[in-house]
Amino acid sequence: MNLNNSYFIQISLLKEEYNYEFTTVIGESTYILWIYYNRRMNRWILNVKDENNDYLIMGIPILNGSQMLLRFSNEKLEDIKNLFSYNKKSEFGEAGEFDIGYNTNLYVAREL
Repeated sequence: MNLNNSYFIQISLLKEEYNYEFTTVIGESTYILWIYYNRRMNRWILNVKDENNDYLIMGIPILNGSQMLLRFSNEKLEDIKNLFSYNKKSEFGEAGEFDIGYNTNLYVAREL
């Protein structure tokens, strides 16, 4: 994907929530995202389900700047495969326990 010919869709995250699920529409697909903070791992974790509540991906760490779903070949993930997180407080810092929704949000890169 050429980022010069892309636009970004922000997936807003809730502040002060540590375990929640929400529905979002990206492109022509509906996804149910479940985000939670794992204190033992000191990481935010993402699970992705389809519109039928069937899991597509489970247990993906939310890593800053990484296209977290690009390596998966499930065609149901096509509209969200370029999902990444960005931490505006620290370009290379990972999302801390209190960063989600404040300093860190999710984005999907889409080609123009």
